[in-house]
Amino acid sequence: MLLLSFLIPLITFTTYGNLAESISPIVLINNTEEKSNSLLFYGILPFMGWTIYFIGILFFSIRFWKNLISIILRIKKKHKLNIQSHTHTCFTSK
Repeated sequence: MLLLSFLIPLITFTTYGNLAESISPIVLINNTEEKSNSLLFYGILPFMGWTIYFIGILFFSIRFWKNLISIILRIKKKHKLNIQSHTHTCFTSK
């Protein structure tokens, strides 16, 4: 199976096709003036999105570190039982 996983990427299929003789370029011209709502889409909306994103990062980071410190403190306070190469921490159910 391992050998097959190395051989599959080596298989190649080549197919040749004909190109059209002349290809005309497509040119798009926008003659309309800037609309007033472009400030909303290019200025305020991305700012609002990133603000909400960073508030979420801040909120969940605080929760993560609070819970991690809580777990570390619970482990330090509880009775530890050393058996051979393992350390067991004895917890009781809440």
